[in-house]
Amino acid sequence: EMFSCEFCPLVLASKGSYFNHRKRKHQNEYLRSLQQNGKGFCCSLCKFSAPSNKDMIYHYNIVHEKGLKLLHEQFAMERDFAAWKENLQTETKTLYVQLKKTRQQMDYEVIYFGCNRSGKYVPKDDATHCTKSQGTSKFGGKCPVYMIKRTHLSSGLISVEYCSDHVGHDEEICHLRLSTKIRSKICGKLASGMEPKKVLDYIRDDHRKIDRDAMVTRKDIWNIRKRYHISNVEKHENDTQSVDIWIKELSTGNDFNPVVMYKQQGVTDCDLLKDDFVLCLQTEFQKHMLREFAQKMICIDSTHSTTKFLLTTIMVIDDFGEAIPTAWIISNREDAELLTRAFSALKHKCGDIMTDIFMSDLANNFYNAWTTVFTIPNKRLYCNWHVDKCWRRMIAKTISNLEDQATVYAYLKILHCETEEQKFRKMLQEVNDVLGETSPQFLEYFNNSYVLDDKYKLWASCFRIGSIANNNMYVEAFHRVLKSVDFSKKQYKGVDNLLMTLIKFSRDKCLEQFIKMPKGKSTHWVAEIQKRHRLVRTVTGVVSLGENEWKVENPTDHKYTVKKIEPQCLGKCQIKCSMCNVCVHMYTCTCPDFLMHAVACKHIHAIEISISGGKTFAFQQNRNKEPEVVIENTLVGTSIVRPQSLKANLHKYVDKIHEVIDLVDDEDCLKALGKRLVLGVAVAKGMRPTESFPRGTNMSSNKHFDTQKRFYSTQAKVGRKRKNRLKYPTSSESTELRAKLARITPQLCALCFMSDDRNDTAQVLWRQCEICDCWLHSTCYSNHDGCPICMS
Repeated sequence: EMFSCEFCPLVLASKGSYFNHRKRKHQNEYLRSLQQNGKGFCCSLCKFSAPSNKDMIYHYNIVHEKGLKLLHEQFAMERDFAAWKENLQTETKTLYVQLKKTRQQMDYEVIYFGCNRSGKYVPKDDATHCTKSQGTSKFGGKCPVYMIKRTHLSSGLISVEYCSDHVGHDEEICHLRLSTKIRSKICGKLASGMEPKKVLDYIRDDHRKIDRDAMVTRKDIWNIRKRYHISNVEKHENDTQSVDIWIKELSTGNDFNPVVMYKQQGVTDCDLLKDDFVLCLQTEFQKHMLREFAQKMICIDSTHSTTKFLLTTIMVIDDFGEAIPTAWIISNREDAELLTRAFSALKHKCGDIMTDIFMSDLANNFYNAWTTVFTIPNKRLYCNWHVDKCWRRMIAKTISNLEDQATVYAYLKILHCETEEQKFRKMLQEVNDVLGETSPQFLEYFNNSYVLDDKYKLWASCFRIGSIANNNMYVEAFHRVLKSVDFSKKQYKGVDNLLMTLIKFSRDKCLEQFIKMPKGKSTHWVAEIQKRHRLVRTVTGVVSLGENEWKVENPTDHKYTVKKIEPQCLGKCQIKCSMCNVCVHMYTCTCPDFLMHAVACKHIHAIEISISGGKTFAFQQNRNKEPEVVIENTLVGTSIVRPQSLKANLHKYVDKIHEVIDLVDDEDCLKALGKRLVLGVAVAKGMRPTESFPRGTNMSSNKHFDTQKRFYSTQAKVGRKRKNRLKYPTSSESTELRAKLARITPQLCALCFMSDDRNDTAQVLWRQCEICDCWLHSTCYSNHDGCPICMS
């Protein structure tokens, strides 16, 4: 190969000859060409250009008097060089980046490093990222900092030639990168399962110098986690491929396959659309819970914002009154067609499911899909939370006056909470007239969505008496915990993150259930029962009406009837009073507390206490007495030790502490020891006998305490006009509203809930029952033997 000179017609036989000729004959022309093309080593302080870094350092020292130094080091091993280079970068606030690929010269492997600030920033036309907030690291010139590492191939000896003095830019740590040491520490913490927030807190507590490593941010930790693929959840950068990998591992790596159904997006399916995505999950524990507790009630609801898809949860209620998710469906839509496919796959795995109560939102998609696949439930109910939410939204949409909004909502809540069917029907007639005068638009919505076609039976409290469905925040509570605790209130996590969160949630529920069975648990239901037990003292009297029937009187002159239906709880109920051992399944009561909340009210507790003669029972579950005996013997053994021997032991410990203080040099160990010694001194001071303190002055027994000094604001308080928010009516407000309703002549039949057709000229006869005061169409009344409402 021949090499032609670019400045004269001479042709040379080798590259070395060409370089020597250019240096001897055309040095000035070559430097001018470098300067014109922006190549070579250009001085950042003048217009001088040099062909090599050494020439540029010579120029800085002679012309600009910078005093740059060329240094040399030698190392026997690679790790010694890496440690030295790391320390050099920290001390000089320099980041050495490799400029060229590794080369081999004779018996050496050569690597060239340079300052990361050298060069000129050239934005790309198709750039997808904006410039960083601190700006580009390139200062627009050539920094003389460089390093040449030569490794002898046979001996492994490393020789380094370098310059560490910067020219042309400031030493700004914002343009440096995290050190290898801090990166390794972060990787180790993340790999051990520590959360990024805790890793950041640990790094900041452990770092004491102001350098680049002290400027670690949460974004840095997430970048390290992503770059080194430390996440145990994200199997691939692409969410779709990550989910596919997870599905394969779950399907093949376990004895029980938790994947019930999986339909990928973009895959053609005979019953679903090509763009549909369906992932149905159920662990072995969930399958067992569904078979065991599905007979009571099934709750189904979906939530948004966990991923870009919908999360549908199927839940049951266990013997402790707590909700257990038994299956999850992640899908892009929640119509009956897609849910039917998912439920069919679930039925193929679990068999047919028969339940007494099916609870969902107001839409029919869940119920229609369920009844298409499984046995039709005995009763369908609306979720109270969804009913209340829809009422609030429509009231705000159709009624502009704030006072009318509050009044209408109060009437609806009184109607919603009514526990007697006769009163409910009569009140529904009267509320219809109120709504017709206040907002005909809301009345039309209310009748179509909640009254006609017997829809009032799906939400009214009088049709769910004594049912656990009254406390139905189960699915909503699970979704709230999932979003706030597991997802830290962050929206749109990846499907793979949601997948692993659900699997771990099922694992935790399995362990909780395993702990609850032998140990028991003080749940919300048990706390409510014990609260009613403490209210027994407010009961004024108990009168026996016959065998297993009593009348209980209250201070408010209300009288309620209590009946005993079971001598003892026959099921596996774990919701019992720990003091009188009463269960909600043993009695019935006519009070609103029992009817609404399905809990053993104070009247039931009063009857149980009167039957037992005031005796209390210590209701406990499978409690082992042996550990208590061991603890008691230990306490007895230590109580006979005299103070003199205790002081002698303490003096021995003090001597040992002196020895430890002299031997240990670790700062963290000494700090931890100091904290415990300070705590011990504080405990000793706090437990000294009170007689050693001087006696205070005598004070009057009814004197008030002196007010403590507190911080107070000096800013003027700005009055804020509060909106008339919708709220539950109080007891007095309910009484007043009921009295207003009683004065209204209804225009709606209490049985068919149909009003007269105003376009019909024929006269429609009405009839009022003397017992329940309900107004009915004469035709509705005549079709029954007596009043169809009160059966009189």
